[in-house]
Amino acid sequence: MHEDGYLEIKDRSKDVIISGGENLSSVEVESVLYGHSAVNEAAVVARADEFWGETPCAFVSLKNGLKEKDLPTEKDIVEY
Repeated sequence: MHEDGYLEIKDRSKDVIISGGENLSSVEVESVLYGHSAVNEAAVVARADEFWGETPCAFVSLKNGLKEKDLPTEKDIVEY
């Protein structure tokens, strides 16, 4: 936090998510999400998981102006 009250975020703490002994690249998962026609922005981070150690957690924003029928559900994005 800066003296003037602004919070500076430089980058995520790491780009590798270790899930069940497999190394997953958060950048690669984001790249796949950007391939979806409705995705405007995507950010993937590690989320703690008791069984897997970590699992990917995606934060996704959709493009503006999509028609109701073209809006993907959370399930649509996960299956993509």
